[in-house]
Amino acid sequence: MDRREVLKTTTLLLGYTLTAGTTAAILNGCKADRSTDWQPAALSNDEIELLSEICETILPATDTPGAKDAMCERYIDNVMAVLVSEEDRKEFKEKLKSFNEVAKAKYTKSFVALNNNEREQ
Repeated sequence: MDRREVLKTTTLLLGYTLTAGTTAAILNGCKADRSTDWQPAALSNDEIELLSEICETILPATDTPGAKDAMCERYIDNVMAVLVSEEDRKEFKEKLKSFNEVAKAKYTKSFVALNNNEREQ
């Protein structure tokens, strides 16, 4: 094996090693706060409840855990609090409100109160 092949192979191995470690660190950091006294940092409790139901509709529990089991709403709240600007957070909240208003206009009840069939529509 010549020097170029050794450098190429070493570079590939090092790259894969760094990528795997970085990926593992990112995925380990994507865990929701599971404490029972958790309070949202960026969204209201009503917005969290709505978001939780939207997420569960998109990713329902089957033979694998769903969005509620993964506590997606807590993760989204954390991202909103830490990474999203105040202006974008305000827009997100307005879109959530609009989303719920569409459900109320169509079914005369909030999205949270709808059954699964109504939610999917």
